[in-house]
Amino acid sequence: LHVRSRRQRQMCIRDRMEDEGDVAALLLADYTSVDGALASYYGFGEVAGGEFEVVPRPESWSVGLLAQGSLLAANAHVDASSPTRRGLLVYERLLCNERPPIPADIPAIEPPSPGVTTTRERYEEQHMANDGCRSCHALFDPIGFAFEHFDAAGRYRPDEGGLLIDASGNIPTAASEDPLEFDGLTQLSQTLATLPEVTDCVSGLTASYVFCLLYTSPSPRDRQKSR
Repeated sequence: LHVRSRRQRQMCIRDRMEDEGDVAALLLADYTSVDGALASYYGFGEVAGGEFEVVPRPESWSVGLLAQGSLLAANAHVDASSPTRRGLLVYERLLCNERPPIPADIPAIEPPSPGVTTTRERYEEQHMANDGCRSCHALFDPIGFAFEHFDAAGRYRPDEGGLLIDASGNIPTAASEDPLEFDGLTQLSQTLATLPEVTDCVSGLTASYVFCLLYTSPSPRDRQKSR
């Protein structure tokens, strides 16, 4: 499944950039590609066998790159989602912000309590209610709350162990004193798609990646010598 879900993400990026070539298209795609195993695992798409097919995403299950299962799973804990890790993904990789230095004495987040507290409640209690944590986590945890309808494996969940999920949050921006508010991952993606700083950030990171490959990748002759 890991290899399949990674290929799914790669196909999503390739198809959207080839078709429309902009960041908004990547963030707002209302379809994805799955094979039979991924369709069964994620719970949508009437696909059987090992061939990938393009399928629409369920209407309420968000859109675009940020809803790709492999991306969500890579930015979570083994046993629980992580608003911090998923919020940092957006904060650093789509907004090109630099996270503050991490203090040395940070306590670990409390373990999950299924059916007792939600992930958001645990993070708000430990990060947002603590002065020592809030100054940093207020920058990215509220972004990460948008992803809470997706579990640690990147699968959609209507609730969390029977508890209501609050997926509202906000994005701090340099252009406004007031953060941009949203409710859920679709609204977050829609908001990000309108921000010039997101386009600038992704374009810059892409250019850096390409130039790095051009100037650091070994030539065919060098590769031959190293064998």
